[in-house]
Amino acid sequence: MNRGNALVLLDRGEEAIASYDKAIALAPDFVEAHYLRAIQLIASGRATQTLSDLDRVLAAMPGIA
Repeated sequence: MNRGNALVLLDRGEEAIASYDKAIALAPDFVEAHYLRAIQLIASGRATQTLSDLDRVLAAMPGIA
C-alpha cells in the first residue's frame, strides 16, 4: 500500500490503483487499501467503480458515515 501512496504523489494514478488492487488481493479485509483505491478511482474520474470499495469501508467503520 505504501507503494500505491508513493505512486499517487508521483501523479501515477493508474499504477497506484493497480498497487492497491494487489494489496487488496493479498488482504481482502484491508479496509484502508479499499478506501485509498476508492479515492484514487474518484480522482481518475471513475467514481462509479468505487461503490464496492466504499461499501466495504462503511461496513467496517459504520461510525464514519
